[in-house]
Amino acid sequence: AALADLIDNSISADASKIEILIDTESVPYTLYLADNGTGMTEDELRGCMKFPSQSPDDNRVHTDLGRFGLGMKTASFSQTRKFTTLSRVRGTEEYAARTWDLEILKNNKWNLLVNSKESICKIIERYRQISNSRINGFENFKANTVVAWEGLYKFEQYLEEKNRENALFKEVDIIADHLSLVFHRFMEKKENKLEIRINNQILVPFNPFP
Repeated sequence: AALADLIDNSISADASKIEILIDTESVPYTLYLADNGTGMTEDELRGCMKFPSQSPDDNRVHTDLGRFGLGMKTASFSQTRKFTTLSRVRGTEEYAARTWDLEILKNNKWNLLVNSKESICKIIERYRQISNSRINGFENFKANTVVAWEGLYKFEQYLEEKNRENALFKEVDIIADHLSLVFHRFMEKKENKLEIRINNQILVPFNPFP
């Protein structure tokens, strides 16, 4: 459900391809969700990371699946204690990024971190390494927005180390089934259909009403 909230944002941003990648090669585990949507300027990104980022009275385009602008933040904090959103406008090269870190928030400091160019390059480079190491990648895929969950605390704090990775990849199978059902109508479109990749797997839509 948390990932579905992020995918809602990607669909609203006119994304046709989304990939979800989990890096278990180092601790903390990191999950990346990347899309080829329209992306955001730095000002738009700053606004997107606010609590909330929009009023329910605002006029919305018909493709906007959000309402209060809370989904991405609350969904992310349900799974991680630190997350970064990186974005660039489609057709440009340079990313901007902002990070929420619960270690700062719990000290009553509502400081949204502005990522340095070095930090951005490090996150993007690692994301691309993980993406390229998996099979069934999208051809000519350009990620314009990337959300990185640094540390999946439910797996790292509440499971024995020997069970963490196995439990996580069992969860991936559940995620695949859930997303195939929830987004089947977007994945079945004849034009500009949505494609979702989870690690090595391209999801097949599951229509409960064939």
